[in-house]
Amino acid sequence: MATPTPITDEQLAPFRAAMQTIRTPGTYDKVYNDECVFSFDTPFSPGGLYVSLSNWQGVSASYLTSHSIKTSSPVYVLIKKVRVAKPDDPEKVKEEPKTMNDLLQATLPENRYDEVVSLELVAVDPSGSTSAIPFPHDDVPMMVASAAEAVVAHQAAGDAEAVNTLVEDEERPVSKYAEGLVQLDNGVKISPDSSKWECAESGMKENLWLNLSTGYIGSGRKNWDGSGGTNGGLNHYTATGNLYPLAVKLGTITPTDADVYSYAPDEDQMVKVPKLGEYLKHWGINIMDLQKTDKVCGYARVGLIITLPWPLTSPYPIPSPPLPSH
Repeated sequence: MATPTPITDEQLAPFRAAMQTIRTPGTYDKVYNDECVFSFDTPFSPGGLYVSLSNWQGVSASYLTSHSIKTSSPVYVLIKKVRVAKPDDPEKVKEEPKTMNDLLQATLPENRYDEVVSLELVAVDPSGSTSAIPFPHDDVPMMVASAAEAVVAHQAAGDAEAVNTLVEDEERPVSKYAEGLVQLDNGVKISPDSSKWECAESGMKENLWLNLSTGYIGSGRKNWDGSGGTNGGLNHYTATGNLYPLAVKLGTITPTDADVYSYAPDEDQMVKVPKLGEYLKHWGINIMDLQKTDKVCGYARVGLIITLPWPLTSPYPIPSPPLPSH
């Protein structure tokens, strides 16, 4: 095995200068090492994901300089991943999936591919210029190496959020309006092309909710900070005599789940709809053909927390905002 090229003192200088800003995450800290906090980029994206060793937020290359300047984060670990197909086992007999669970297991990336991970440490100076050194490497200062190793190995915030979502899902009630839901035969069919989805009231292209009874697409509620939607979905519910309360968030529909909200005053919360696939089929939507294109409310909530004007390097907990608009 070839001996790695030594890292020079000049190359190490910006990393040594930033050691006072570097923090090692603990078990219960959130580390965003699975997705950019500003976009859908991940370690599998062409440019990989840069995770700050100061506040543990992950960003794509497009946001690296601005994030570094705004949050005073001088050092990042760059995580790049590629998937390589697992070799076929010649002794294993291939069987066709017999259940939905078999089908889902067969399509999970971790069951079909091995992950190849490459890492680098990247320093960003105040002017936005970057310099990189290989990692892992014996010449990297122990404090920097320990923090980087912990960030890479830490449970992703997205995974933790998924666990929280599962817990919340157990607490999410089945809507009393779900069984025997009225669906109008008004000829409306929803295009499978998400670029054609828009709020019928405002023309918005984001944060869209499909009324399961009428096929109306309306934007979500306006958030406390002015972001979100224009209340299109809620306005439609009111305009139709408060008769059709259930709406599903377009872009969150997958074969296994989706965000559904009940506008009914006696519920006014996220709910479960056991026959969601059947109700969506009425509007021409096949849930088996859909993938997530928008953040579910749990992830959107994380995004809203990030936009709050709190010091991103503060050691104190950041208060939770209200649930994102629906």
